[in-house]
Amino acid sequence: MINMEFKSQCRLRGFLRHCLWLRSHVLLPFFAGGGWPQPHRGGYFKLSQNYIRSAYFFGPDRTIVDITTVQLFTTSLYWEYGFTKRFTGILYIPFFVRNTLNETVYNQSGQLVLGDAF
Repeated sequence: MINMEFKSQCRLRGFLRHCLWLRSHVLLPFFAGGGWPQPHRGGYFKLSQNYIRSAYFFGPDRTIVDITTVQLFTTSLYWEYGFTKRFTGILYIPFFVRNTLNETVYNQSGQLVLGDAF
């Protein structure tokens, strides 16, 4: 008798777990609505530039590690357009991206090689 109750409880837990998964992964996104759509034939346009430079990074053990100076330049275009009042198209184009490495020092010979930023 106890074994039967245990099996039925396990089935019920499995069924509830599947229902919760179905609700959170399939049904909820339809009701959540996502972000704010753009109005019909309206939109948003952004031209942006980013510049990142670093001579350090954080290692997995939370220590600061010296690295060769690395730079990242990005110029991009971001555009949202409302095709209907409920459907918005998004376009992202990074049309200029440049990564630079300032110098490299070889460990065995100690030879310094200038990078592409010079």
